[in-house]
Amino acid sequence: MAELVSEVIKMQVRVNKSDDRDKVVVKSYSFGNINNGLSDTDVEEMGAALGALFNRPYLGVARVNTAIYNG
Repeated sequence: MAELVSEVIKMQVRVNKSDDRDKVVVKSYSFGNINNGLSDTDVEEMGAALGALFNRPYLGVARVNTAIYNG
């Protein structure tokens, strides 16, 4: 049976890159090595704070969990 070796968490912050207010062009920025002890609420708060730094409308955040198994 496969054994879980590690779990890697990445966060993707999504912003609207379009200058046209009627058009949405999604741009994703990825951040790796996220603490796997963070709750979904923590990740959402971090995503919103980072999204504000891009000076573009914040669209949301995605939490990507990757499990690595041995065998």
